[in-house]
Parts: sequence; structure tokens; C-alpha cells
Amino acid sequence: MSYFTSLEFHEQVIDKAESIAPLPKGVVELAAMAADPTTTVNDITALVTGDVALATALLREANSASASSRDAVDTIQGAVVRLGTSRVVAVAVGASIGEALPERLHGYGASLSQFWLHAQAASAACESVIALSDAQFGGGLVTTALLQNVGSIVLDSYIPSAGYQAAFITSADQAAAERELIDIDHGAVGAMLCRHWQLPESMAAAIERHHLLAAADDPAACALHVTDVLVSE
Repeated sequence: MSYFTSLEFHEQVIDKAESIAPLPKGVVELAAMAADPTTTVNDITALVTGDVALATALLREANSASASSRDAVDTIQGAVVRLGTSRVVAVAVGASIGEALPERLHGYGASLSQFWLHAQAASAACESVIALSDAQFGGGLVTTALLQNVGSIVLDSYIPSAGYQAAFITSADQAAAERELIDIDHGAVGAMLCRHWQLPESMAAAIERHHLLAAADDPAACALHVTDVLVSE
């Protein structure tokens, strides 16, 4: 039996996921607000204003080169409007767990900034998928799309980069490549993280199943899979 299929390895992955600091209460509240279609810019602004560290991070991001604007933003509301809800959540989560994250995901051959850009693209693509679909989705799917690959952060140190690239070329599916190499995929680990962070169970369940064919009857998981495919092309 391979070490990666052993109970010891799976317990090690769980321990590593749970070693990442819980999200601050304000970030959990922000994720819940982002999942609520009635939330307004003023609601998010009020929450962020009460968190000096998060407010500073948002202003920094809104005025960074990646924000694609020459005009400086000097208010929290202006930063929220410029960045958009999904990017605000990305900044909040990234700032909260930043110390636990590597600068580069060596196993996957990507930088941390590339990881977050992919996450934000998936969140934006999810809005289009929802608009074009006849399915009924619960609240928070756009935010869930932002976090759907967060399990990769935990798995990265276990992924041998050369082996992953070979497995990925064979399967053309990130999750299948992970299961081939280490018998677990980023969806399952991402769900662990969501539960550890006390995010809504609907988010954890969709992330857990978004690469599983058995989830074909789960509209949220299917939507996440489609968004992931769209932004990976």
C-alpha cells in the first residue's frame, strides 16, 4: 500500500489544514455578507471600516497596479467599489492567512499571485454561468467559486512537481492528477478548510464535489466545475 493511501497520510493532511489559523470573525461575516444578494456596498464598507488591518489591505490593493486605474482611491467605499465583492473577499482571506501561505506553489508550478488571479477569474466567470443557467442556485456561489481551489495551498507541499505535470498531461484534470499521485484532491481538502473556517456548509459541500462526476445532480458543484474549466482554458 502506498503511503499516500494510508490513514496516516490522510490524518497528516487534515492536521495541516486545521493548522492554518481560523479566519477572523470579521472575514467570516464578510464571506456571509458576500453570499447574501441583499448586501449593499454600504454594508460591506461598514464592516471593513471597523477592521483597520483589512481596511488598510483593501486600500493598498485598490491602489495597486493590478487594480488597473491611475486614479488614487482614498476611501473604504471607493476601494470596495473598485475591487468588487469577490476581490474584497479574496483580499480579506489572503490577508488573514497570508503568513501560512508560501510565495509559490511549487508542486503546481504557480505563484501565489497567479493562484489568487485564477480564483478571482473563476468568481467572475461564475457570475456569467449563473446568469446563463436555468438552474436554481443558493446564495454565495460566486464567493464559493473564489475559494474552490483553496485546498491546493495545503496539498502543494505533497505534490512532486515533475510527477504532477506528467499526471496532469495524462489526465488533463487537476483533481484526477492529484488523486493519481496522492489519493486525495484539492476539492476534498478545500472543504476541510471551509469547515475549519466555519464557512457555510453549502460552500464546503460544493467545493468538495466540484470535480466529481457523481456530483452531476448537484447544480452548485457543476457550476463550479464549469467555471474552473472556463478559466483554465
